[in-house]
Amino acid sequence: MYGEFTTTYTLPRYVHHMTPNRFVTLFVYLNAVERGSGGTVFPFAESIETVESVRSTTSTTTDGMAECKTGLNVAPTAFGASLFYTQTPDQDVDFLALHGGCPPQGSIKWGANAFMWNADAAEGADFWN
Repeated sequence: MYGEFTTTYTLPRYVHHMTPNRFVTLFVYLNAVERGSGGTVFPFAESIETVESVRSTTSTTTDGMAECKTGLNVAPTAFGASLFYTQTPDQDVDFLALHGGCPPQGSIKWGANAFMWNADAAEGADFWN
């Protein structure tokens, strides 16, 4: 017989030992916006010394959203990107990665997300519901 139809699926042995999580986010800025607006803000990232040195060169301020004036604010550059880990190496939530999009002034901001997961995409997320 050519193949056998089945209504069950046997999960791979490794599945019960892990929980799938999105651990890396890549946000690509598809266009530039008015200087000083439209950045991606990481409000809790300011306590790390290495981030402070980056902050001094990329920080922006935006009217209309108080959170955009705190922490690290990455200015959008056409075809530039922000890459950040949303988990610690122990798979805990990294609260320094909490982020938001600041409103652009006088233009529209276009962007695209790409997410990296710690599980095989071919297995699908349905098995962990």
